Amino acid sequence: MRGAPLTLSLCACVVLMLASLTACESVPRTAVTQTAPLPTQTPTPYPTPTASMPTALTPPPQDCPASQAIRADLSGISPVMGGAPVWATAVSTPIHLTANDGYTRFGWTWKIIWEVGPSYTGSVALRGVNLQNGTPLWFQFAADDPTTTTTTPLLDPRHPNHPVSVVGDDWLEWGSYVYLPAAGCYA
Repeated sequence: MRGAPLTLSLCACVVLMLASLTACESVPRTAVTQTAPLPTQTPTPYPTPTASMPTALTPPPQDCPASQAIRADLSGISPVMGGAPVWATAVSTPIHLTANDGYTRFGWTWKIIWEVGPSYTGSVALRGVNLQNGTPLWFQFAADDPTTTTTTPLLDPRHPNHPVSVVGDDWLEWGSYVYLPAAGCYA
């Protein structure tokens, strides 16, 4: 049915659900001029998805656990969800998509802006998984380079992909796409 809504229920919020927020290391922002090696991403144990566009949109599960994420308003940006120091925009539960929304081999495309701060200097590991079957969520941080799509992104405070944060000078900002492969409960 063309244009029928598909609700992808993100019951644990795309931040604390996706962000098994892990302060991997404390890296001062001034470290940009140092020659310290960048943190590396763990190779994903999952094969590259080959999903084809579903022929029918499935209804969302009705039994997703309640989210523990906090909803907040940050200055200069839409409402966010998460928990200090990591916040995500464009996150609501449930997410409503239609058959006309962008579907790739990774799933439906959902844009999220990540705000980290204030004055947080550690790296942040993001993870997302379908709570019912363990399927990982895929993230892409370079809009023009789909080869950067991964299930194990790392937000490195030395290299945010937005030059400034709209929240403030002591915040860092990354733009990303998260791919939702199917209706489900994600954490």
